[in-house]
Amino acid sequence: MVLMYHSVVPHYSGEAYTVSTATVEQNIVDLIEDGYSFAFEDEFFNCSSQSVILTLDDGFTNNYTEVFPLLKKYNVKASINMVADWVSDPEGKYLTREQIQEMESSGLVQFQSHTCSHRSLDQLTKEEIQYEITESKRKLQTILRGEVSVLAYPREDFTEEIARMASEHYGLCYGWNGTMKIDPEYTLPRIEIMESNSDYAYNILLEHRMQNYHRVIWALRKNKPKNEYRRLLL
Repeated sequence: MVLMYHSVVPHYSGEAYTVSTATVEQNIVDLIEDGYSFAFEDEFFNCSSQSVILTLDDGFTNNYTEVFPLLKKYNVKASINMVADWVSDPEGKYLTREQIQEMESSGLVQFQSHTCSHRSLDQLTKEEIQYEITESKRKLQTILRGEVSVLAYPREDFTEEIARMASEHYGLCYGWNGTMKIDPEYTLPRIEIMESNSDYAYNILLEHRMQNYHRVIWALRKNKPKNEYRRLLL
């Protein structure tokens, strides 16, 4: 199972794509109590037990102030898909180079690519797409010790051609599309968690859709990617 968060705030105020710190903590506790282990992408497909990848998109500063303490408290892992050009932004909304390095050094956080600028890839020229895919990886690699091997498509706005371009540089890509004829590891679905849907996600969605979701994940884990598995999540 792969979960997706964005901005994590001390007190939820209704802003889109945000979730409260308390909700994230409760999600972590629930998953631990349900027997899930927390894994990075390069570990996930080899885990013998049921596991979860906790991902956060964009790289908000609150991933450091709100989420990082929870990861240390419960000794769980998370992956942050960082927009490369937003590192150390002047407004202080996104993670600094120093925060990224501290989080990575803890062994609890890996950083992956969310492109350079977060523009919708399907609105760009082929040259611009190639730049977003390759330069984001290069820029992040200058900060990190570990390898950047995962790409999260911004807003999931991508095409089959874009997925094929990304597959030349990454081993895994996040973004759902059930109609593309490309190996599932380049259109891997995630479950987005926001404050407004956290109860739904953990009660209704997990009860009624996770069986099919796990069939997709286990198909990949067994190295038997089949396009027909995409239909299960529609």
